Amino acid sequence: MERNLKKMSQEDNLSIVTIGSAYSHDFILTVDSVLANKIKYHKWIFVVFNEDEIINIKNILSSRNFSYNIPKIFCDKKGISSAMNTALNYLINIETFIWFLHAGDQAIGDLKNIVLDTKIYDFHFFPVVNSFEGQLTKKKIKYTPKDWQNIILYKPCINHQGVFTNSRLFRKFGLFSLSFTSIMDFEWFYRLAKSEI
Repeated sequence: MERNLKKMSQEDNLSIVTIGSAYSHDFILTVDSVLANKIKYHKWIFVVFNEDEIINIKNILSSRNFSYNIPKIFCDKKGISSAMNTALNYLINIETFIWFLHAGDQAIGDLKNIVLDTKIYDFHFFPVVNSFEGQLTKKKIKYTPKDWQNIILYKPCINHQGVFTNSRLFRKFGLFSLSFTSIMDFEWFYRLAKSEI
């Protein structure tokens, strides 16, 4: 879907959402991958499933150097779809691309010029590294993010971890369905596909 966007800085043009357990090593991998790649962002939202984890998140954040906005922390005990929607409800009225980089997902390379300098589309996809079976891992990566056309041959399914989505699409097509405990992202993408976006 082509559109005209007002000129925005890179920080205004990307918000990150991380869902997961702050007790896991995967959570730290995700945080460190964003910081190591110096990815600029406007907002970073963490959503965990237990209030006790908020203390652990704050300890992790205090031990790291954030050159951009300190992430906001929320708790949602109702499941993954609800947790993602908690973050979306905070971001939905901000003109921003939203990146669901969950605990265990790792940003690779320098992403700031891949999507954020391409402002005429609302939906972009690219590879990320994560630890789930069947997904991309560091051992499978043979190319840099700018060569995602080659990487996608190894992983033809697109999940939310590999997508920048403009917030306007959530305003137009709604949030994630709470009827699903998994694949809620595919159901949301299907809504977009039916609308021929």
